[in-house]
Amino acid sequence: MNHHHAHELLRATDPRMAALIARSRRYEIGPAVSIRPFDALAESIAYQQLNGKAAAAIWNRVRALYPQRKRLDPAKVLATPDETLRAAGLSRAKIAAIKDLAAKTIDGTVPSGHALLRMSDDEIVARLTTVRGI
Repeated sequence: MNHHHAHELLRATDPRMAALIARSRRYEIGPAVSIRPFDALAESIAYQQLNGKAAAAIWNRVRALYPQRKRLDPAKVLATPDETLRAAGLSRAKIAAIKDLAAKTIDGTVPSGHALLRMSDDEIVARLTTVRGI
């Protein structure tokens, strides 16, 4: 459902919301194509089922393994020994999930940010749910 359709539905079903929508400023939420799916999904996997501070500390240690890179390189992550990632604080299950994500990013299963813009939600879900941990 796009924003316009959502606004129309709210206007039609709730007079108070209709008044608020009429007074509010229009906005558009655009996709953040500067954020690569691999980076966002790897971080999301690392944060799963952890307290925010603990997850942030672990993720910062993982990121420190690749100090020359602003973005994670799936090939470098895939080549990193599991023991190195364990020492940074990732569990074996998260290492397996992040490495599966890296492999599926390299082989094209996980689409680029630009490719995501051209895909339907169902297509995106079908592709991403093949990745362990997602």
